[in-house]
Amino acid sequence: MVNVETIIVVAAVDDALRLGIRSGMGDRWIRIGGVKMFADGSLGSETAEMLAPYESGSGKGLATMPTDELFDAVRRAMQGGLSVMVHAIGDAANRKVLDAIEAAMPKRSEQTRSPSDDSETQYTIRNAQYRIPNRIEHCQIVHPNDIPRFAKLGVIASMQPIHCTADMDTADKLWGERCATAYAWRALKQAGAILAFGSDAPVESLNPWLSIHAAVTRQKVNGSPTGGWYTSQRLSVHEALWGFTVGAATAAGAAHEQGTLMPGMLADITVLTQDPFKIDPSTLHAVQSDMTILEGQVVWERRGT
Repeated sequence: MVNVETIIVVAAVDDALRLGIRSGMGDRWIRIGGVKMFADGSLGSETAEMLAPYESGSGKGLATMPTDELFDAVRRAMQGGLSVMVHAIGDAANRKVLDAIEAAMPKRSEQTRSPSDDSETQYTIRNAQYRIPNRIEHCQIVHPNDIPRFAKLGVIASMQPIHCTADMDTADKLWGERCATAYAWRALKQAGAILAFGSDAPVESLNPWLSIHAAVTRQKVNGSPTGGWYTSQRLSVHEALWGFTVGAATAAGAAHEQGTLMPGMLADITVLTQDPFKIDPSTLHAVQSDMTILEGQVVWERRGT
């Protein structure tokens, strides 16, 4: 199933709430997602907001929303029934977004079940339909103290593994030893966070196998660097595929019908040219699809050789 998730820009939050729009409204073809916000800039431009200066000495990056405005926007959205999807790349930006989400959550005395009780089991197929979790987009570098907070607050770590291999040289230059918790898939997963993987197209290629290769090897397709880059953060093939299937379905509020193949789920299937569990991980980037099936119907098939 290919679905369209409609996002709401932050300037339209109040209008959306007045109209009664809430995250998860719709059906499996098109539904309301959440409110998109930008907390900082990017690595390459040195505008990702950092807790400490860049190695170049150029400063700590840039917050694209004043802190009070970010906190207010997150609070209004969440308390009105709209999830938030916030772009945050630097460690300072990620901390600030986590702080804003935590501040917007009801206190334990105001609810029967605290968000701090959340765990991965909250995001299984037993969920209510189309519950859209809050998420941080990119999470490219996170301070070690903030890694456990994703699971504690039920925040999805929505990441694009291809960024690791595309940006590793720049990251080494600008973040230095802090790269130990850059693109920290393993650390986030071990801390209980839900990883949802995507392509970041059109910035990067739509091809998911480039990201799967990056997640498993932490190497470029040419095999560099030898042995991989900060390999303690690598994932297994199963874990990388999980991020692109169950994790992505969870982020879209569709884990009750997508992401796994079992009775009662939509028969969304791709037939691959190779078995990704049996090939050399260095060749994962070359895997292709021979057939695409949506809800049990063949919608695309490779012709010829």
